[in-house]
Amino acid sequence: MSATGSLPRVRVHRSQWHRPKSRRWFLAFLGATGATVLLWLLAAWAGRLTPSRGAGLAFGVISAVLLVGCMALSARKRFKERALGATVHWLQLHMYGGTLCLLFFFMHTGFSLPSGLQTWLLFLLMVFVSLSGLLGTWLQKWIPHALARGLQVEAIYERIPELVDRLRAEAEEIVSGGSQTLLDFHRSELAPTLARPQPGLGFLLDATGGGRIGQMAVFTHVASRLPAPEKEKLTDLRQILLEKNNLDAQLSLQRVLRLWLYLHVPASALLLALVLAHIGAWIYY
Repeated sequence: MSATGSLPRVRVHRSQWHRPKSRRWFLAFLGATGATVLLWLLAAWAGRLTPSRGAGLAFGVISAVLLVGCMALSARKRFKERALGATVHWLQLHMYGGTLCLLFFFMHTGFSLPSGLQTWLLFLLMVFVSLSGLLGTWLQKWIPHALARGLQVEAIYERIPELVDRLRAEAEEIVSGGSQTLLDFHRSELAPTLARPQPGLGFLLDATGGGRIGQMAVFTHVASRLPAPEKEKLTDLRQILLEKNNLDAQLSLQRVLRLWLYLHVPASALLLALVLAHIGAWIYY
């Protein structure tokens, strides 16, 4: 049995990965968006909107409240043992509330471009955090779906180097005492790939192969030069290489999610700090 064979298979409902996780939250979001747009149209019809008073100011306050509510997801994760509601609901609030936050922010500014340095920074950060949040939502739905398309194993990110080492050791045990043809094949074709984890951009487009499908064709070529007893070993080596590609795909796609977190979370914290500074400046002046 291969080194990763005992790990569970990735399970995703392929036909439903793109659908909202909660139909109730999605419908509530659509209703809130429609009501918000109608409210803005009524306010714009009633008079000129300005960010510092009236409806324009109210939209800004609601945007700030929604931003704080979105940031509460981090606090919820730190207190999992408390009865603060299911995490899935906090995630839905984070996603839909963040989208509404951007909408209320635009209504607060009257859908006009900022004029000062602070407001420009606030504007750019708000747009970046909101769009990166939507990107993260899509990644968290698409990546499990991509991993489910043809991959045989599911691996914990931190364990992937260990699992690659086990595959390399298993391959070396299989070829030990084999013919020179098998040893040469292992040394030239398999050993470099099994030496270490090798994430690649190709797995983002094709999780099953990542541009390495051609490597499998070599097995057919070398099989004709091996005696019958060693062809079974070649089959085992091919399975090992498939699982190594699976691990590289896991590493590549999971690394994308981690990179997204490094971009989204610090920017969100900076955005909250700027919003608080903006509110403080408005109160002071």
